[in-house]
Amino acid sequence: MNNELLGTSPGGKKTPLLPLSNYHQVSRTATYGFMMALPLVVLYEILIRVVNRGLHGGGPRISSEVWIKNVPMATPVGQWLQSKLLAFGITAEIGMAVVIVLVGLGIYLWERKKKLPIKPMYGVGVIGESAVYAVVVAYLVSFVTYSVLQPGMAAVMQEAGESSLFQN
Repeated sequence: MNNELLGTSPGGKKTPLLPLSNYHQVSRTATYGFMMALPLVVLYEILIRVVNRGLHGGGPRISSEVWIKNVPMATPVGQWLQSKLLAFGITAEIGMAVVIVLVGLGIYLWERKKKLPIKPMYGVGVIGESAVYAVVVAYLVSFVTYSVLQPGMAAVMQEAGESSLFQN
């Protein structure tokens, strides 16, 4: 069985678009992980600022993000570093962005030794895989939640004398 998806080249010849064996090896690398996560981080930061615009208390945040951004700054080294960065007008957010970019650049340069191919179609494949996994996991979580809660909800609704959505 052929292990490739075929496309048509400008000359009309069938050419491999996405060798699946190579795709699975390459797409699980840190470079592709970083490249797929970076747009999500940027989008999150932009949208959280839009949502929190005008809120002086900071507004809603995700707890893991609060830990990642605040815990290092609570350490003596973090406080020292923050004071040095603030002297140059660099805020914690800018410092974190610089760290993220440097880590990504380091990952990319480290894995360049492996001659890792950077192919946009692999990114499309990763997004497709993620979508399939998200749908499957959402269905399984919904099914398990319904299975666990349905008997208890039916009993509560019967005690209240109301018909239940869960009853057939």
